[in-house]
Amino acid sequence: MTKILSGPAYTALKEKADNFDLVVNSIVAKGEDLKPEDVTAEVIEAVISNDGGGACGNSGCAHKSNCGMQSEAKTCQLATSVTELEGTVETLSSTVTELTTERDTLQTRVEELEKLPGAKSVIKTPDANATGISAQEEIVAFAETHKGDTAAIAAKIVELGLNQKSK
Repeated sequence: MTKILSGPAYTALKEKADNFDLVVNSIVAKGEDLKPEDVTAEVIEAVISNDGGGACGNSGCAHKSNCGMQSEAKTCQLATSVTELEGTVETLSSTVTELTTERDTLQTRVEELEKLPGAKSVIKTPDANATGISAQEEIVAFAETHKGDTAAIAAKIVELGLNQKSK
């Protein structure tokens, strides 16, 4: 094989490569299931800086003891994502609880208002057929089964009384 570099440049480059191999071999010896080709600059930085973030380099990682080298870095990142998502779920659960409480309060208030004299004449509820489907839902279902038959759909709208403007 012909050398592209010769003399001192080749020697210096060879020494750097050997030193890099020593660093990689040292990291591989400490990492579980880690191959030399898995050692990246990020892994070396994390090991050298030892910032407490584990090999994943995530200084906010709460799973430091579970973080290993390259293959476990993804596990650490996933664990961090799960932690963040758990916080989101907790927030959303709290919001659902608040909204449920608000809905129950409003339903109670509506029931109280319906009991007032004359409330029935003011309250307009959507009509529902015998199956419990509102007229709007019924016309949508009818229109889907009679696509292209505009006359039949229009007749059904008139039949259900949906052509009248609400006040």
